[in-house]
This record gives sequence, C-alpha cells and structure tokens, in this order.
Amino acid sequence: MSEHRWFRRFLLIAICAVPFSSWAHEGVSRDRDALRVMTQNLYLGADLLRVVNEPNPQLIPARVAETLGIINGTDFPARAKRIALEIDRARPDVVALQEVTLLRTQFPGDVLVGNPVQATDVLYDYLDLLMEALDARGLHYRVAARVTNADVEVPSYAGTDAQGNPLFMDVRLTDHDVILARRDVRTHNPIAQNYSTNLQLQLGGIPVEFTRGYAAVDARIDGRDYRVVTTHLELPGPAPVIWIQSLQAQELAAAFSLSPLPVVLLGDLNSTPEDPIDLSGAVPPYLLLTASHFADAWTYRVGPPESGYTCCQDELLNNADSALDMRIDYAFVRAPDGDPMVLDDAVVRSWLVGDTERNKTSSGLWPSDHAGVATDIGWRPAPLRGASFKK
Repeated sequence: MSEHRWFRRFLLIAICAVPFSSWAHEGVSRDRDALRVMTQNLYLGADLLRVVNEPNPQLIPARVAETLGIINGTDFPARAKRIALEIDRARPDVVALQEVTLLRTQFPGDVLVGNPVQATDVLYDYLDLLMEALDARGLHYRVAARVTNADVEVPSYAGTDAQGNPLFMDVRLTDHDVILARRDVRTHNPIAQNYSTNLQLQLGGIPVEFTRGYAAVDARIDGRDYRVVTTHLELPGPAPVIWIQSLQAQELAAAFSLSPLPVVLLGDLNSTPEDPIDLSGAVPPYLLLTASHFADAWTYRVGPPESGYTCCQDELLNNADSALDMRIDYAFVRAPDGDPMVLDDAVVRSWLVGDTERNKTSSGLWPSDHAGVATDIGWRPAPLRGASFKK
C-alpha cells in the first residue's frame, strides 16, 4: 500500500470516529483548506408533463391554468427561505442551482394570435426571491455565472368576461442554471452555453424547443483555482429522448475534459448510477461522465452508509414522509490530467440538505422536490494543482 493510500485510510478511520451528527446538517465544520460546494434544484413547483402530454390543443390553456395554480400552491417564496436556511447552515463557497425559474404573464394574452408581444409582467423571479432570502439571513452571495435555457410562452385560461366568453392570458416560463459565489470567493471567466441538441415539443400545434445548457466560472478558493460547472440535463425517456440526454452529456464531458483547471461539476443529471446502456445504444450521463474520468464525490464521502437519494418528493410537496428514492444530483471532480483516482488521496464529506422533516416550511411543504447535496473536499496530503488566474 502506498504512503498516500495508508495516510488516507488512517485519516478516514480517524474522522469516522467522530460522531456523524457533529457535522452533518448543522453548521458543518471543515478544514481550512477544504473546498465546499452545494447543488440544489429549486423546483418549478409543478409537473409540466400535464401540459406537454395534453393531446387536445383546445385544452392546453386549461392545463396551463391548472399548472399555474399548483405553482402558486407550492409557494416558492416560502420555500426560498428554507433553501436559504440550508445554505446558511452549510456556508458553501459556491452554490449550483437548477430550475431557477422566471415566470412572467401578460393579460390579455396574444399567444393564440401569433404572440407579437412577449409577456413581461413578473409573477415569480426565483433567483430574486432566493437572493432576498439570503440577504435577510446576512449571507453575501452573488451571481457568478448564469445560463438562460428554455424560454417558452403559452396561453392560459383566465376566467370569463361578463358575457361568459373565455378570457386568456399568456404565461412565459424562462429557465436558468445559476452559480452563486460567496463574497470572498474570487471568480473569473464566466461562460454560458446551450446544448446543441434539445427536446423538440408540440404544444397545441405550437412548436417549442425546450433548451438546456450549462454555466461555468473559474473560482479561487483558499488560493486554489477550480472550474465550477452547473447543468440540468434532459429527462430520460424512450428513444429518441434518451439520445438527446446522452448527446447533452457527451457535449458536457467534451467541453470540460481539456480544462487546465480541476473541474467541479455540479447539478441534476437526471441519471442514476444504476442506469444501463439503452437498447438503442445511448449511454446514460452517469456512465458517460465516469468514463470520462469525472469522479463521483458521493462514493468517496466520509460518514455512515447512506443511499444519497435526492429525488423526488411529490408534485405538491406536501407528502408527510420523504419520497426520495433515486440519486440524480451530484458533485463530480475531474483532474486536469484526467487522473481517474483524483479523489483517492482526498478527504470527502458529502451530505444531503433539505431532506428531513425539520426542513419543511411552516405549512408543511418540502423546500424542493429534490434534496440538495453539500460536499467538502480536503486535498490531503497534496492538493490538486491548476493554472492560476491572470493578474
């Protein structure tokens, strides 16, 4: 056994002797030189499939209105405060966010006559609401990188006029992935990129592309430089949908496999470690990334055995017991030289956030349909080395 591996085993035994409850979920202490990251899918607040799967174009406005009512009921303003509390407890250097939604409306709507004017009246800005909740807790984070993904506008039933004629408004959903950096974390070189392959939909005869992408930024943490990435890949499904997801993962891996900096990839991959290669030949994202030498930090964590399930609570978020039953949210690390053993000599601690009863809002809602994942990586005995920021 090499000295490094002996040292790592000794260190893991020493840390495991410390009660897990002393650091998990509650103001987790860390070594000065450790990197701490967190990823969280904010959750739109309703399942869009009721709209996407509606075969009758005339019923699309009713399905949109139903969806909007559920979004109101799942109360993101209240949930944002609970997510801010989890960020406060973890105090990560960077936070990767997915499903960062901007909902806008227009009344009366004009989608049904060609949508000459896009909706601009803000109903919910999830990023603003979360930033306000962080500010209220005295936390100082800023947007370090952001990508704009799908921007979709659809008609919604809005009641009737005095004569009983139906009224319609437009609802515009704009999706983002965002990286937040703590005030003392220096960042540089933000990028935003949409995938070249995306899901094509027909909503009531209206063609829609549900665009996805990734955001990235260089971050200096404790004198070391990292390339931090956030993404939210397409949902799995039968071919050809599974190919869209696979091609997005291939594009992601290719974009960062030649990085001169260590890459910390965070996000919702919509893929589990157990996903098999599809009969059509499509390789699922988890297998693609691990084959490209992205190391799954959860598998290196220090602490008691846990499943690490991050998805998914019920649509209404009011289920009494947690319904999490799969792991699809991750922190991956890739060395500049592609060393597949990049975390072998690191001390890694990963834990879930937002997954217990105490995380619920006062009305009994889970903070998201996903649990978040927080991860510490302490480089022992030697840190990863990467290129420095230009002066």
